[in-house]
Amino acid sequence: MALKGTLKDFAVADIFQLIGQQQKSGSLYVRTTEKEAHIVFDQGKVVLATFRKSDEDFLLGTMLLRAGVISAEQLARAIENQKVTLRSIGDILKSDGAINARTLSEFVNLQLKEILFRIFQWKEGFYEFVAEQIQYNRAIIKPQAAEAVLMDGFRMLDEWPSVLERIGTLEAVFRPLEAPAGSEATLETTDEDVEPSFDLTDDESDGADKVKERGLSEEDRKVLAMLDGHRSLQEVIYTSRLGTFEASRVVAELLSRGRVAKVDQLAQTRIDTHLLRTRSKGTKEWLESSVRLLLFVFALALVLPILAFGIRSDWSARYALPEKAPGGLLEERASFDELARAMERNRLGESISVQYVEHGRFPMTLEGIAPGDFASHWNYTPFSDHYVLTEKRLAP
Repeated sequence: MALKGTLKDFAVADIFQLIGQQQKSGSLYVRTTEKEAHIVFDQGKVVLATFRKSDEDFLLGTMLLRAGVISAEQLARAIENQKVTLRSIGDILKSDGAINARTLSEFVNLQLKEILFRIFQWKEGFYEFVAEQIQYNRAIIKPQAAEAVLMDGFRMLDEWPSVLERIGTLEAVFRPLEAPAGSEATLETTDEDVEPSFDLTDDESDGADKVKERGLSEEDRKVLAMLDGHRSLQEVIYTSRLGTFEASRVVAELLSRGRVAKVDQLAQTRIDTHLLRTRSKGTKEWLESSVRLLLFVFALALVLPILAFGIRSDWSARYALPEKAPGGLLEERASFDELARAMERNRLGESISVQYVEHGRFPMTLEGIAPGDFASHWNYTPFSDHYVLTEKRLAP
């Protein structure tokens, strides 16, 4: 099925509905000027979603870090491992024992929820659906019916403006208040109530039943326990694993009930800047090494002729009168061009590899990753597991 066009003509919801009705498997790419989302479908069901253009907020490792599930050191080690093995961050962290299968499944689902919430708000851009066979870890990823995703999407779009008006910003900080007299009793909760698994013991189950009787759901209780006057709402979103819309909706409701109040100052969302530097370290090292390589090559280009011909009596004649040195300068010039082309190819190959490591697939084009006008010198064709890069030959 060829499906391609603009979001002005065909909204994201319409695309989801069509793919779901026809039970298609493949990849949907939705692109704006700043972002590009990749949504995977399996027989019409939504399986996975990622932002292809780097967006730190919605990388799986960043979400686990912000939720306090893993440390910056654990994520840094996983990223280094990924550069060598090309495995997914989630799979590496699970193998290392940093997270279990249940936690990984919860955060993959949260990542899907967060990205869908945002692309459903996109009104301009382009889309393309590519039908293909889909492979994914069925033990971790639970497919969601496109119809259910659409219903949630429509509900979120309808309620989000009023929710956002009440909470103000995702960086806002909220603190708990005493329950109004005559309504619910004050809940005594600690961080232990919101362990990653969110399992309830028998005693906690009794407490949860009482909470429900007093008008607070389990989600309300979970979020209320995290609003301590220090955490930002953005942190609560990841820690609770409810997602931006659901967590914000709960906070807005608690505000209306007088259970929480907004603190004046905003909180900086806690993300380790060292981790971000670590993530981009590979690209920076590549740039630095490329500059050093270029300087080294230029130095060789200057020194080698002197070493090769400096001891000859007609050294100056070879450069002052090229015709006396058959093939001399022309051959050197040709070999230098070949060397420059080889360097271009190596740099492009490294750039493409970096994109594959960071996003899990090869880039669609060389635009944005090829330095200078390198892209105009090469023909580039990406495939699922490899790519083809050939030099463009100029007409004689």
